[in-house]
Amino acid sequence: MDTLDKEYELKEKEYYAAIDLLNKSYGDIQNKVNAEIDRIRIDLDKISATRAAAIQAQLEEEKIQQQAEYYSLSIDDVDKREIKILQSIENELRDPRPIRMII
Repeated sequence: MDTLDKEYELKEKEYYAAIDLLNKSYGDIQNKVNAEIDRIRIDLDKISATRAAAIQAQLEEEKIQQQAEYYSLSIDDVDKREIKILQSIENELRDPRPIRMII
């Protein structure tokens, strides 16, 4: 029986050594996966922040564009032709300032 007990103890030690090795391997793999998840989260946060900044910049650009359109005058083709006529005689005048003020 003594041999059987020794063989049992040896197999039990091998079993627990294998379990410890598997647990260590599992822990290492889990740590690597967690590190990769953290890296991906950081990258995703950067991308999200960049996207939010781009959207904000686009909204600001649209707001500026709308404000520029609000404060600008729209001139039809007839008015543009008349302005060109006035500008063409501007050089002929002694003081072109009144013409510029009309334009």
